Amino acid sequence: MSLHKDILNKNKLLLPKRTEESQKWFGQKIKSMSSSDPIKNIGNNIIMFNYYSKDKKSNYPDLFPILFPIGITKDEITGFNLHYVPHIHRAYLMDSLKDRHNKPMPINRNFLKSPVPMKIFSPSLRKYSHKNIRSKVIQILPDEWQQALFLPAQR
Repeated sequence: MSLHKDILNKNKLLLPKRTEESQKWFGQKIKSMSSSDPIKNIGNNIIMFNYYSKDKKSNYPDLFPILFPIGITKDEITGFNLHYVPHIHRAYLMDSLKDRHNKPMPINRNFLKSPVPMKIFSPSLRKYSHKNIRSKVIQILPDEWQQALFLPAQR
């Protein structure tokens, strides 16, 4: 099943328009964030939040990461930040993380141990400290994954 890859391929010519639609959706999501809120059960969904980075190495910190979480501890969230993943690889990741009923599944150990996906996705693997999260953590439910698919990627 390659639902998101098919969507991406069918929309290649419309990528600028779909990207613009996704940016509007992203702006609406940002507006729905309130001030800092405890992290609640996020399930197997993509999440987003406002983040204050103290990383002085980065000239362009990602203020609103969109993350496939793979681990949550009392101090931080670890996951794949979709802003650092090209569109075709986002589609692969999204398709890999849905079961045959199109419901999201957690990223499992087999995925993390396989060399090809990790070679592709390791540059997007990030850790975010809870104390630097400046908003409510919002879930991006599966019916909104298409919008996240078409957001612009960082270079």
